[in-house]
Amino acid sequence: MKSTTRFTKNKKGIICLNCNQPISDNDNFCSNCGQVNDELPLSIKQFISEFFSGFFSFDTRFFKTFIPLLFKPGKVSKEYIEGKRRKYVNPFQLYLHVTIVFFLIQGLFSALDEYKISGSFSKNDTQTATDSIIKEETKNLRQLEKDLAAKDIIVNLPVITNNDSINNTVIDSILNDIKPEISVGGKNIKDLKVLRIYEKVNDFMEFDKENKAIPILQALDSLGHKKTRWNIFYYKKAQDFNKFSVDSDFRNSFIDNIISKISIALFFMLPIFTLFLSLLYIRGKKNYTEHLVLVFNVQTVFFIFLIFFTLFDRIFKTDIGIGIFFVVFLLYLYKSLRNFYKQSRTKTVIKYFLLNIVFIILSTVGGVIISFLAFVL
Repeated sequence: MKSTTRFTKNKKGIICLNCNQPISDNDNFCSNCGQVNDELPLSIKQFISEFFSGFFSFDTRFFKTFIPLLFKPGKVSKEYIEGKRRKYVNPFQLYLHVTIVFFLIQGLFSALDEYKISGSFSKNDTQTATDSIIKEETKNLRQLEKDLAAKDIIVNLPVITNNDSINNTVIDSILNDIKPEISVGGKNIKDLKVLRIYEKVNDFMEFDKENKAIPILQALDSLGHKKTRWNIFYYKKAQDFNKFSVDSDFRNSFIDNIISKISIALFFMLPIFTLFLSLLYIRGKKNYTEHLVLVFNVQTVFFIFLIFFTLFDRIFKTDIGIGIFFVVFLLYLYKSLRNFYKQSRTKTVIKYFLLNIVFIILSTVGGVIISFLAFVL
């Protein structure tokens, strides 16, 4: 019986189509560039297969990397720096692919959650709800006018309708004025600027709590502030602060926005973390790049575990998966350090805790920066 292999149906040539290297018609690969010796026209099956092979590296190297990476902490990194590189997938490539899958899954879950919230309302329901809110807020505005009048304060608050709009020309003219009016005694002082901004945002928050239906430009008029670009920005952020405290959907959206930026933060954080790791093991013979291999492999497993336990929580509708995730990953990290560096348990435990402290500090700093950017942008 004739054996069948992946090369059985190939139409083999004597010249490599990629690099023009002369080859034998019995060769399955080019000895110069490694391309498969096949002169058949490209098929849909082959095209799709090569796409997924190139993107996910779904060949023998993938499984030889994936299984020991999960169940034998430190082994893949150790053998990779020892020279067994054809056996395993490139650590950075695998890390990149796993993070892409993780954020795709997170994006899918966010979209599904948003659909569950917003998809249950029809257009008529939304319009009815909007009219109800406008009616209630108009009532509140009229009551506010009466309260102010009782204190000899006359304010003509606007009538709010669901057709309120602002001419684009007016917006353009407002956005051209970008200088904030922050000065004390004719002098611009940095600390006083911050104080004035804080007081302004606080005033905007208090006003927005009582007058949510009033458009921003009318709110600025009522408060006696100029319609500058910065004032509009501060008022929007004040509204966001109020939403964050009372609106769970807004908080979830904010958290999703932060998660979407984690990959950018890690891109800058991991090399810094590796620097601390290399300093802890400075007496060893490993260079910075070899430490970086371990860091990328461990971080890859971090996202693999996170994907698994996130799916676990979603499927079984529970929150215990994340707790189990932290326990499992911390154990994995310890075993990785122990197997990769081959130091005593005492030294490994001490460096393990030091590394976790460094990671927490870097994560906290990165988290603050990401949260600020996610809120401001």
